[in-house]
Amino acid sequence: MRKNLIVTVLLLLLFTQLSSNETSFNRLEDLNDFFALKWKRFIGGTSYRTNITYYNGNIIVGSNGMHYADYSVTDKNNGVYFLSAKTGSILKHIEKEGFGDEDVNGVAIHNGRVFFGNDNDEIFCYSTAGKLLWSMPASGDIESAPALININNDHVKDPVFATETGEIAAYNGVNGKKLWSFKQEGFNGWEQTQNRFVFRIAAHFKNGSGFMCKPLTYDIDNDDVLDVLVTSKDGIVYAIDGSNGEELWKYNTFFFGTTQSPVNIKYRGKNYFGITSGKSILLLDKAGKKQFEFAFSHWISDALPVVLPDNKLIVCHENGISVLNFDTGDIKYSAIEGKITATPIVEDAFEKGVSQVIVPMESGKLAFLGIDGSIQKVFSFSKGSECSPLFVDVDGDNKKELLISSYDGYLYCYQIKR
Repeated sequence: MRKNLIVTVLLLLLFTQLSSNETSFNRLEDLNDFFALKWKRFIGGTSYRTNITYYNGNIIVGSNGMHYADYSVTDKNNGVYFLSAKTGSILKHIEKEGFGDEDVNGVAIHNGRVFFGNDNDEIFCYSTAGKLLWSMPASGDIESAPALININNDHVKDPVFATETGEIAAYNGVNGKKLWSFKQEGFNGWEQTQNRFVFRIAAHFKNGSGFMCKPLTYDIDNDDVLDVLVTSKDGIVYAIDGSNGEELWKYNTFFFGTTQSPVNIKYRGKNYFGITSGKSILLLDKAGKKQFEFAFSHWISDALPVVLPDNKLIVCHENGISVLNFDTGDIKYSAIEGKITATPIVEDAFEKGVSQVIVPMESGKLAFLGIDGSIQKVFSFSKGSECSPLFVDVDGDNKKELLISSYDGYLYCYQIKR
């Protein structure tokens, strides 16, 4: 009996050693022990496609308001908020009354201009002071921030928007004139010949099979104009010439429902386009050919993979994160109860000269991990979040604060207790 017990213990220790690449952590710590709330402001709902942006002393962020689908209600809380970074006070709230879904996710800012689209099939350019400069109709819902490229080589970059109905289009950043357009096969968006009012009524009750994510920019053809790469919901990756909108190539992942943007990944000294596909990360070269594939044990979430120091890649899942070591090929999985859709950020949050990976979760947790994937601290946080946070100096004291939005509709600004 004693001999059997010893064998059992030894087997248990051996299994534990073999499983050492998978860790878990459930103990919650009090966020207030490390961070003090500086301000909070109600801005409505945000999504994993929302970006919190700092510009010249202001915070500019899109909002889905009180409803993520405004089919039958008028939601006055959505649109775009301009906040004082120092106090959180609302400087400008851009929202329109009337029929339509005015939800806004991502924004892009350049040279005093704010570019964004909404779920009402519209594109806007405002000054950073909140003045409308131009607006244009779009062929469908805009679900993400635009990419910015300089097509005509002037002082204002030109936004490239991707619609859920299957169009990628570039607009003159100065006046909004459409510069070029690319439409995927099966495009079902608004055309100039259609009655716009009738189209918009029908469009609000169906989803397109086009683009949900922000395009990635990269000069693929070496003509000194950035090109754009974007993944569609039908699993196809498109590379589009930034100068004229012509298709350079496309790659079919055969994974339907892709909503993640491509990312730049450096591997073995070369640059690749990282594409999320089910449980895998694919690396495509500049010609659109798959060169490498890294398979994970869990389905990859809507969060973007993030390149870490020391040649590592962090990938988020439903209830945990994986860290891929490019040098060794090892993958370490850390289990954390709670779905992760927010893209992690890497910051020295505690100002000790060591960076952490900061991961908000939908379940109401905020995890701080080491660069190696080890879980250091897990805090309870409000109602949870799927929006990537931001570390920025909001008050000019050369100390960064943490900005993070929550499902309760508030944007929180925390400062570390020093």
